[in-house]
Amino acid sequence: MKIISPEHLSSGRSTCTKIRHSRSAGFHDLLQQYTSTEQIPVTPSAGTLPEISSVHTPGPINSDARAFKSATDTTLDLFDSYIRQLNDPETKLKEIEPTLKNLVNQAESLHSIYVDSDTCPPQLKQLLDHLLMETKLEQIKFQRGDYVD
Repeated sequence: MKIISPEHLSSGRSTCTKIRHSRSAGFHDLLQQYTSTEQIPVTPSAGTLPEISSVHTPGPINSDARAFKSATDTTLDLFDSYIRQLNDPETKLKEIEPTLKNLVNQAESLHSIYVDSDTCPPQLKQLLDHLLMETKLEQIKFQRGDYVD
């Protein structure tokens, strides 16, 4: 529960909209936020702290945001391809297996490289953890025979 000061209540501004929006941000929005290379200007404050000229939003990797975005796009494309193949009644499971293996390898690689990085934000780490978990779950279902008719 968030405690709102009386000043916020009297000004009529609502912070609930901002909170809901940030929680409902999609993967693409978060990816764009963390891979942007824009510098965010900092306004000077009236304190005793020294002024900071600019702050650079750290990306999930060491200044190689394009590689991260490309790896993420590849992983999500593989996941889409795997789902399309599963939904196609004409596609045999033996034809799907290589796609699943590639998907698992790509998700593991993406996870191991970026989640252990010091610059990986918690929200992005959570998304990558979830992606790896879903991929491993699909692998288990496939190997267990859940998709056999």
